Amino acid sequence: MSTLKGPIEGLYAVFAHEPRPVVVEGCTNCCISEEELVTLVLKPREQLSAEELRSYASNAPDTVGAEADFRYFLPSLLELAATGELEWPDRPWVVRRLRMVPWHARWSLQEQNAVRAYLRAWWSDTTTENVETEDLDEVLATLSLVDTLEEFPHYLHSWLESGRTGRSRLARFITDHSMQLALGKHWNTWASREAVPVLNHWLHSGIPLQALLKEFEQDPDAPEAEQFLEAAALLESR
Repeated sequence: MSTLKGPIEGLYAVFAHEPRPVVVEGCTNCCISEEELVTLVLKPREQLSAEELRSYASNAPDTVGAEADFRYFLPSLLELAATGELEWPDRPWVVRRLRMVPWHARWSLQEQNAVRAYLRAWWSDTTTENVETEDLDEVLATLSLVDTLEEFPHYLHSWLESGRTGRSRLARFITDHSMQLALGKHWNTWASREAVPVLNHWLHSGIPLQALLKEFEQDPDAPEAEQFLEAAALLESR
């Protein structure tokens, strides 16, 4: 959360002008109850608990709510997803709700930057945290789905800047998915198919190969050294 503290504060600041909804509509057959819909408008977003936002977070803004109320609740949704208080839906699921709104096409530049700052901080945490709390494959797939194709290379390049931990996870990613990617298949159910050739191009640009070889050479006897070498060999063979 320390990395995300600034981006979350930024989201609240940028979306502070969003009016609190008077009513939120949604499918009450199976997505959300009438009582939950009423609760959403009784309190300011900061006072709503994870339990009170759970059904909304799971289904907005397609079967519950609309873009206007989604913009209002977004800072709280992304904060609760980061703290893990929601439990379900998990953070990738919550972040993927962004694909249903035109945030990188029609939202203001300030709003786009605030959302993207959160996404980048999330990716930085995913690649650098000592304990892997989220599935890196799904996080990368989610980012490829919700952000633009033009922004996707930024996440890839920053992967190499994430130190030995991040590069170790890159090596594992390559060994796990080299065959799928070589066949032009996505590496995760949620991955954007358009991102696959971008990822392949980057992997075989020579830059990841040199980074992995450097990690191996720095400490050939380390437990993860063999994985660096294996991943480098896979990149060289393509």
